[in-house]
Amino acid sequence: MDIPARHGPTRKSAALVNDPSRTTNLAAQIDELLRASREADALPLLQEMRRREPNSVQAAWTTGVILYNTRQFAEAVDVLRSCMRLAPQAADVRLLLGKAAFSAGLFDGAESAALAATALQPGSAVAIELLARVLLKKEASADAERRFRDCILLGAAAPETLADLGAALQNQLKFAAAVEAYRRSMDAGQTNPDVVLSLANCLFMLGMPRAALLCAKSLGPDAMNEKLDLLRLQAERLTESLSGVAYRDDHPVKRRNLANTKHLIAVCRHTNHLDHLLPILHAWIARDDHVATMLFGGHVVGEEDYRMVYMKRVGIEVAQFSELLPIDHEPGMAALLDLLAPDTCEAAILCEQGPHPLDLVMASSARARNLPVVGTPAGEDNMLNQMTRKDQYVPPETKERSFGHLDTVIFANDVLPPAELRNSEGRGVSVVLGSVRYCRDWLNFLRQIVPPLDITVEDGLLRVVVFLVNEVYPVNWKEMARTVQMLLSIPRLCVVVQPHPRLFEPQLGVVNPDGSVADLLGFLRDWAAESKDRNPESTLIIAEKINYGASLIEWGDVFLSFSTSIAYQAIMQRKPVLDLSYAHGNYTAIAHYLPISDMRSLDHVWEAIHRIKEAKEAHRALDFYDEQQHQTFVRTLIECGDVSPLERHVRYFEGLVRRPVAQTTPG
Repeated sequence: MDIPARHGPTRKSAALVNDPSRTTNLAAQIDELLRASREADALPLLQEMRRREPNSVQAAWTTGVILYNTRQFAEAVDVLRSCMRLAPQAADVRLLLGKAAFSAGLFDGAESAALAATALQPGSAVAIELLARVLLKKEASADAERRFRDCILLGAAAPETLADLGAALQNQLKFAAAVEAYRRSMDAGQTNPDVVLSLANCLFMLGMPRAALLCAKSLGPDAMNEKLDLLRLQAERLTESLSGVAYRDDHPVKRRNLANTKHLIAVCRHTNHLDHLLPILHAWIARDDHVATMLFGGHVVGEEDYRMVYMKRVGIEVAQFSELLPIDHEPGMAALLDLLAPDTCEAAILCEQGPHPLDLVMASSARARNLPVVGTPAGEDNMLNQMTRKDQYVPPETKERSFGHLDTVIFANDVLPPAELRNSEGRGVSVVLGSVRYCRDWLNFLRQIVPPLDITVEDGLLRVVVFLVNEVYPVNWKEMARTVQMLLSIPRLCVVVQPHPRLFEPQLGVVNPDGSVADLLGFLRDWAAESKDRNPESTLIIAEKINYGASLIEWGDVFLSFSTSIAYQAIMQRKPVLDLSYAHGNYTAIAHYLPISDMRSLDHVWEAIHRIKEAKEAHRALDFYDEQQHQTFVRTLIECGDVSPLERHVRYFEGLVRRPVAQTTPG
């Protein structure tokens, strides 16, 4: 809060509080010093006067004014409290006490003083504005908004007041109204870069990345701070997600009649999330009057992908954002949600749990219409070594950015939610519904639609599939290379190495000093072609063009996992999975629940591969897993109850969907 103009001399102060104190020689000296603007010299004399005349309102008030004007706010609070006790009906004392307490960060005391000042002077815009700013600091944004609007009605529409109103609205996620307040503030002369940046952030959250960038550019090319850099990065990522396909006014999604339907709207940015969303939508549309739309942000899969073919065959509408939004995107998400969730249907939004700009923007528009926003998994987190108290060192603003946009967060089980989600103080709730991607019902159906793998290999070879992890995770790449080299030294193996379908995301700020998947694959190709250590009866296939992990699961005999959850599918089919703990450095759920799969050295892998290979060559069935341990794994991590996870998801969403409400403010 800005420091107000310096308070007047002691004669005016005395009149304000009607102090009958007798004028003394000491008082005359004080008055002379104050007229000469020597407040620092006057303070010792005032303290002496207060010692001689402890009931002097004039001395206490003047001391408090000087301390406030010289930014000694905590000391001013103490003195003004004593003055308040001497003059309980003096509104100016309460008001200055509130300002001093606010500046000292004593917000409870500031609120109490401001409330008293507004009671003593009901029409005082200054007192109401002080109370509003205290409430804003205490995150009581709705009450703060109401008080700021009262100030404006009283004619106190200063640029700072309008900017603070914008902040109160922004805190409530009322981005369109906040934009109006910030713009009025700037029109009235507000030039604070933080206000400009707040306006840009609101435009971004309305799905207007280009307008946000233009607003940010108004700060000038030399403006640099972390918030501005983050805004620029997020706006660029959002623009990229919304671009790539021409706007289509005749898109099939626009011709649908959604009246009296229950509509799930899924936002998908990558194949991992698609594999978790598809089972939900598959089960959802099996019910009468249930419809679904899959919205892709950027290019996720091609038209020939079996998942795309299936969705179009069963009536799940598929669209790119940029097919439905005008090319410039600047009407924001409002028009898109008006199209997808008219007030004649009940709807819910499914987003990923992470803080991608596309999910944040979609969620803010949905919340403006009172539509529930649900965070669905993008993968079963396979690592048990995440700190359960990780939230204690994750900055609060990071948690809010990650999870505050969600009303509900869905977990497959209650063992493996990421620690920061499990312990965050989010606005929503978490619910465990089982794993739709790896449950028996879905896998049985998936086998009917997944295409067979087009790989020709010699009969009798042991088919070994190595699933590589996303580069975002720290991995010992040299140990990974040694593992593949060891496999290729064993006769009659076909080793398929599949890179993770999600590319490394440098914007996450993760640096891998030991190498990369590209380096690894290049090294393995050269080594397999040139090394004499490779057994001539074994072969290496780099599966960069094989997009379907499900097809590899059907094809392979044994699977090596670098802490990847796709291995769950092989476990559900009782195929051997070797979890390479020595290479990825994590403690996984697979290693915990299935100790037979826990590979702690290359020797363990060698022994397991030979045992599996001998069983295949002898045409002998191999029961790799302990039956009780396997049942515990399935019961704890996958099924999580007696009812199928698919059915539990459908029931949950049926109780969650609701009719949207129209926005009161455009945008």
